[in-house]
This record gives sequence, structure tokens and C-alpha cells, in this order.
Amino acid sequence: MIQKLKQILLLALVVISCKSIQNKPVAEKSESIIFEMHRGGCYGTCPIYNLSLYNSGLVKYRGIRFTKNEGLYEWRIENKDFQIIKKLLLEKFKRSSTHNLAVQDLPQTTLTINNKYQIKFKGSCPNAFKAELKEIEQLLLKNANWD
Repeated sequence: MIQKLKQILLLALVVISCKSIQNKPVAEKSESIIFEMHRGGCYGTCPIYNLSLYNSGLVKYRGIRFTKNEGLYEWRIENKDFQIIKKLLLEKFKRSSTHNLAVQDLPQTTLTINNKYQIKFKGSCPNAFKAELKEIEQLLLKNANWD
């Protein structure tokens, strides 16, 4: 009888202790892409690569073909460069658009901004954001770690 009481008491303690533990989800810092550029191929040797900037300042580069650096590379950009890029994205890249997509043998570039806007063009980009895009690309590649 005493043995059964001990088992019941032990079972009750286990049930009560399990209910007292509150399982709270661990807050994870989500890494979301705020800018992504995909350079596509052409009939020749146009460089094919992806370049992504995350909200944490992480940059990922994936050289696919005809690039100096093929493979996956990661690095972080400086905070001041990150702020410049964020400002340019907010001011200059505020809508989706397509340009010159009917041309056959020019590499297509696809920009995705904040998973909200997508800009596609073949060949040279529109003058409206040519300088800004070049600046963003230079800032992203400035601290590139090719090791």
C-alpha cells in the first residue's frame, strides 16, 4: 500500500512539475534579404553570379560561371556602407519595373529589393539608377573575402 502511495505521489509531482515549466519560444533574429542581384548569362562568357545583402550586414556572393571567383563567399560590410545602401534603396528603388527584356543576347539582371520590388533589365541598366546600382555593388564588394 505504501509502495502504491509513493508511486502516485511521484506521478503527481512529475505532472505538476511539467505544467509549471513554461515553454517559451526562443526569439531568433531572422536574417532577411534586403537586396539581391542576380546577373544572368548570355550566349558568350558573361559573368553569372548572385549577390545578396541581409538585414544584419551579411553579404553572400555566389559565383556561378565566368567569374573570377566561383563558389559561395560570405563577409560583412561596414555599418556606414550598410546605411548608405539602405538609404539608396529607400530613395531610388521604390517600384518594380522591366526594361529591354526582348533583346536576345544580353545578360539579364534581376534586382529584388526588400522582397517587395523587382527590377529586371537586359544589358545596361536604365540611366535612372545606373550610378546608384554601381555604388551599391562597389560598397557590397568593398570588403569581399575571397578566401
